[in-house]
Amino acid sequence: MSFAKIKNTLFNFICENKMLQFFLWDYQTGRICFSAHPFVLPISFKKKRYRYLDELKHHLQPDDYKAINDYLCNLPISPKRLAHNSFYLRIFDDNGSCYWLKLFLIAQKESKASCHIFGLIENVSDEMHADERQKKFIYALEHDSLTNTYNKETFIRFTNNFLAAPQNKDQIHAMLIIDADNFKDINDTLGHLFGDSVLKEIADKLRHHFRTDDFIARMGGDEYAVLMRNLKSVDFLKEKFNLLLKDLSKTYHSGNHFVNFSMSIGVAFYPENGKNFQSLFSHADIALYTSKRAGKSCFTFYNPNLITSNYFYQSDSLKTSYNRRLQFFQKNTAEYIFRLFYKNKDIDSIIEHCLKMLGIMTNADRALLFLYEPSTDSFQLTHFYSSGRHEPISPQVRDKYLPLAAYFVVKTFFKHLSHGIIATCDDINSLPEEQRETFQKLRSKSFIQCLIRRGNTVLGSIGIDNRTKCHHWTEAEINQLSILASCFSFLIMQRNISIQYQLEKPGVKNEL
Repeated sequence: MSFAKIKNTLFNFICENKMLQFFLWDYQTGRICFSAHPFVLPISFKKKRYRYLDELKHHLQPDDYKAINDYLCNLPISPKRLAHNSFYLRIFDDNGSCYWLKLFLIAQKESKASCHIFGLIENVSDEMHADERQKKFIYALEHDSLTNTYNKETFIRFTNNFLAAPQNKDQIHAMLIIDADNFKDINDTLGHLFGDSVLKEIADKLRHHFRTDDFIARMGGDEYAVLMRNLKSVDFLKEKFNLLLKDLSKTYHSGNHFVNFSMSIGVAFYPENGKNFQSLFSHADIALYTSKRAGKSCFTFYNPNLITSNYFYQSDSLKTSYNRRLQFFQKNTAEYIFRLFYKNKDIDSIIEHCLKMLGIMTNADRALLFLYEPSTDSFQLTHFYSSGRHEPISPQVRDKYLPLAAYFVVKTFFKHLSHGIIATCDDINSLPEEQRETFQKLRSKSFIQCLIRRGNTVLGSIGIDNRTKCHHWTEAEINQLSILASCFSFLIMQRNISIQYQLEKPGVKNEL
């Protein structure tokens, strides 16, 4: 193909496409000539001809300038043979704003003394900036904003996807839970801002000690998890973990205040201790618990004997600690829940934990959460606690009649009280016959429910009931349920936002 034919073809193409600009570069002289065709470039050329590429240097990103200069200067060109390539570069206007351009090059050596490089420039700033925004959105969704490690949801998804893929027969992976021994002392003595800096420092040390192939996440609060993939052996881990624990052990101070700090580790192995996230994490958690009881600032490899010897052993001090948590939940419900939320962003587990605490505190047989579905004007049972004191009702009866009972209570039974919109029933025999039959199938004797709202929007309802006796619901119990309903409105909104994010993530795959 002759020089004239190439030139005419390119110019005709330019005339049909307003978003491209053509240039011609003389390989021997270094002169660059741009077309006069209108094109919105981020820089305004005072002249159409540039003697050397260096005259454009101050407009280009340094890395891109070096790449294009090296490419052009070392381009292998032979007579009667076209050489072509394309790449992206960033260019800056006179105000310092950055734009993305796509560059397409065709080079041909026509003789020993004649060589030309033809180029097409396309402005792809909108496309690239949109891609950058999407990447930032996905990054924020998958990472912990404080430490820049992965978050809990991403860690769970990645672990399950990774372990579900085909594995070699002798493949070994390790899951670690790394938890601070006395982080509360840091926050209480040195302040929460200081505590945040410690969390960042921990993340930096973990990145330093583990391989780039290892997956590091902050699970919430002062707890981290690591998935070590493709281990050739486990012999080196003891030395590695000892070095890590030594590095993590430190005395922090601010002014005249000093706090000794350390962390403990629990470890479980694939496939010996589990083949999915849930089993590995639960076994690593048992090993972590053992490390805590062994004096802290140490690591433990999981083995089945730990379950009977340590994990389910409750000393008097542990029982006392549990009773204190129950008392704190009763007196400071909102603070208790938001502390949980700060440490653990898994909203479903927080709700289940709070329902259990509510059921134990009120000595109820069941504690239930229903979410309202406006499209069908119905209530769906989503979270459930049972004391286990009585024979359970069948799932068929539960799934059919509990939502019906909730719907009946909401539509006909709620009263506006100072605590909120509450429904109480001390004895179901006082109900109309049709509704009484529904509660009899559920084996309820008495119940209380509270509507969960966000402004004027109904989100659901929370309730407790007794199966063996009538019960007069006290002012304190009504107040407790009302406070919990207010807190649950926040948790449900956060849960809905998280679900919506998962549904709307553009182009995000199910695995990393």
